[in-house]
Amino acid sequence: MNRMIGNIRYIFRRRAWQACSGFCLLLFLTPSVLDARPFTVDDQLRMQSLGSIVASPSREWVAVLVSRPSAPGDFYRADANLRNDLVVYSVTDGREVFRAGSAGEGDTVSAPAWSPDGTRLAYLLADRHGGVSLQVWKADGVQARTLVADTVRAGFPPVRTVETRGPAGAFAWLNVGEIVFTQDAGMEARTLAGAAQSEARAARGEVSVRAWHTRALPLCRPEDRLSVVRLSDGAVTAIAQGPVRGASFSPDGRRVVVVTATAHLPLPTAAQLPVPFLSRTPDSPFLRWEAGVVERQGDRWVPAGTRHAGTSDMSDFTLPRWQPDGGGWAFLDDTDMFATDAAVRLSQVRLGQDHVQTRTLPSRREGRAALAAVAAPPQAAAAGGVAAPAAGPHGPPESPALPPAVAERLGPQAMQVGATRAGVRLYQGEVNNVSTLWAVHGEQASALIAVNRHLADVDVPQPVPVDYTVGGEERKGWLYLPADAAVPPPVVVSAYPLSRGLPPIMMTPGFADPALHQLLARGVAVYFADLRLQPPGIPDPDEPVARILSEMEANVVALKGDDRIDANKLFFYGHSFGGYTALALLAHTAYFRGIVAYAPIGDLVGYAFSAARGDDLDPRCAAVPVLKKQMMHEYTGSSDTPPGGNLLMRMGGPPYAQMDKYLRNSPLLDMGRATSPVLIIQGAQDGFDDSERLFNTLYRAGADAQLLYYPGEGHVLYGPGNVRDMTGRVVDWILGRADLAR
Repeated sequence: MNRMIGNIRYIFRRRAWQACSGFCLLLFLTPSVLDARPFTVDDQLRMQSLGSIVASPSREWVAVLVSRPSAPGDFYRADANLRNDLVVYSVTDGREVFRAGSAGEGDTVSAPAWSPDGTRLAYLLADRHGGVSLQVWKADGVQARTLVADTVRAGFPPVRTVETRGPAGAFAWLNVGEIVFTQDAGMEARTLAGAAQSEARAARGEVSVRAWHTRALPLCRPEDRLSVVRLSDGAVTAIAQGPVRGASFSPDGRRVVVVTATAHLPLPTAAQLPVPFLSRTPDSPFLRWEAGVVERQGDRWVPAGTRHAGTSDMSDFTLPRWQPDGGGWAFLDDTDMFATDAAVRLSQVRLGQDHVQTRTLPSRREGRAALAAVAAPPQAAAAGGVAAPAAGPHGPPESPALPPAVAERLGPQAMQVGATRAGVRLYQGEVNNVSTLWAVHGEQASALIAVNRHLADVDVPQPVPVDYTVGGEERKGWLYLPADAAVPPPVVVSAYPLSRGLPPIMMTPGFADPALHQLLARGVAVYFADLRLQPPGIPDPDEPVARILSEMEANVVALKGDDRIDANKLFFYGHSFGGYTALALLAHTAYFRGIVAYAPIGDLVGYAFSAARGDDLDPRCAAVPVLKKQMMHEYTGSSDTPPGGNLLMRMGGPPYAQMDKYLRNSPLLDMGRATSPVLIIQGAQDGFDDSERLFNTLYRAGADAQLLYYPGEGHVLYGPGNVRDMTGRVVDWILGRADLAR
C-alpha cells in the first residue's frame, strides 16, 4: 500500500502523466495486452525509473539518471530512485557516450549539471557508507575526475548563481571553471553511521555525550563550509563557514550574499501550529538568521558591508536576490513564522550605503513575488513599482505540436522534458508499462533508452467503480475482479486515509503491493476503499478511529450489496497509516476473516513521545528532527503523505492536553476486543515500532496473530529476499483463510 501511496503523489505534481499513464493507457491497450500475465514480485524487483534528464547547452547530448533494479546488499532505506546510474546519450544516433555509477560498489549518482558551455558534466557520487564526492566528467573523456572527495554535503543550502537553471540544493556552477558547493567541515572519518562513531569513541574511553537543552537547541551542522573549487587545479577556497542556510551570487559572480543561522526561534507553547508550517524543511522554520555580503579579493573571499537579521523559511524562493546591475540585493523577513500566511517585510540594500529601504507586504506569496521582481530587468517593472517575475533565461519556448505519426508512436501521455541546442526535443512517455526517453527530430523519433521492457506483457486490470455515500458525502471505491471467476470471489480490501478521492489506477505495476496482484491472479478480488479521515471543509479535529469505523462501515455495506463478490469472505490489507486503519478495524469490528497490518501504528501516545529513529546519525542535528517530529504528532501524518497537504488526523494538541482523545484513538489499547486473525509485518528499523507490542498484547488476549519481523529493513521492505518472502507469506495466509489455498 505504501508503494501505491508513494506514487499517487506524482498525480498532484507537475509530471502527473507519469503516474496516470497506466490507467490512461487502458483505452489504448490491445486485447493481447489485456490478456497478459499478472504483475509479480520479481517484476517489481526488476523495475527501473528515469530520473533527472538534462540536455547539454552546447552539444547534442543528454544526461539521464537511471535507477537500478533491486539487488542483494541494497541499503535497506534506499528507495529505488536512490540507486541511480548516470548515462550520457547522443540524441543524434542514440550512442551511449558516458556512464557513471557502480551497482557492485553500492554507489548512486545524483544532481547532474552541465557547465555553462556544455564541455563538462558535474554530479554527486555517494558510496554505500554515505560519503559524497563531487565528480566532473570532461566531454569526450572516458573517466570522470574526483574534484572534491567525501566531504560534500548533498542537501541544503540552496545556492543561486547566474548559471543556476532552477532550484539548486547540491551545488552550482559559478562559471565555466568553478563550482560552488557545501562541505561538512567537521566530518569525521567515515563509518556506516554517526552512531557508530559515538560507540567507537565510548569504547576508547573518550567522551561521546550528546547534550541538548530546551532553552538553547544546537544549530544543525555548525561546521558547514560554503566553498568554491577550481577545475584547473582542484584548489578549494572557503567563502564562509558556519550553519550556512543559503547563498546568492551577484550577476558578475564577484559577490555573494550568505545566509547563516544564528539561533532557533522560541516555539509557541499554547497556540496550535498551523498545518502549512508542518510541510516546511526540517530545520529552516525554526531559525533566526543573518545575511551579509562576502566579496572576492584575489583568491580570498572576505566579508563586506553590514549584516542584516531576519527570519524566514529559507528556500530557493526566499533566497536573497541581487538587482540586475549587481549594485544591491533584497531579502525577506517573516513577521510571524507560525502564522498561516503572515505579512512579510521586503528589505532592499544598496552596496556602499547605510540606508535600507523596507516595505511590508500582506502575505508570503506577495512577498516572494516582490522578491523575484527585484531580479527582473527594469523593463519588466509593472505599475506601482513592482516588477512582474520575468521568465527565466532558460525557460523552454513554446513547443510545436508533434506530427501525428510521431505522437502515436510516443503514446498519449508523452511529455516534453527538454531540448538540445539544435532543437531536438526530448520526450518521456509510457506505453504498456515501458517508460521511454525519445529524441524527436522533426518528423522522426528515436528511442534513447527504454526501461521496464519486462512489463510490456503485464496485465493492467480494469477497475469497476463502487459508488456509495458516507454522511451524505459521495464516495467511489475501485473493485478489481479476477478473470473467469466461476463463483463470486473473496475480497481483500485495502485503504489508506486521504483527503480526496482515489484515482482509478491502483493496480498498475509498481503502485499496489505485488501481493495484491498475486491474490487477484489467484482468484481473490481486490478493492480500494475511498477512505477520508479529514475531508476538506471540516474545521475541527476529528476522532480518527470513529471516522475510520464510519467510513469503512459504508464500504462494507456497499460490498455486501454487490453480488459479484463473496462479501462473507472479506480481508483487509493496510500499510503505515493504512496499518493504523487495520488496527482500528481489528479492535472494533468483526467484518474481516483476516487482517494484514504492515508497518502499523497503534499507540498515538507512544508515537507522540517517541523520537524518529536515525536521529543519532548526525548528533549535531538530532535535536531539530526530534522537535519537528514531536510537533507533527499534533497533526499526525500531515506533511509526509500525498496528495499535497493531505491531512490524516488532527489531534488538536499534545497528549498531556488531549489525553482522553489520544487514548480513544489508540487501537492498541483496545486489542482485548480483537476477534479477527491478524498477520503483522514489521521492519526492525521502522520508526513505526508498535508491532512487537501489538503481538505481545494479542498473545496475552488469546487472539490468532502472527508476526513477520525483518531485521535490517525499514518502513518499507526493499531487500529482494525479504520482499519475496513477505509476498509469499501474505498470499498464502489470505488464500488459506479464503479456502483457495492449493
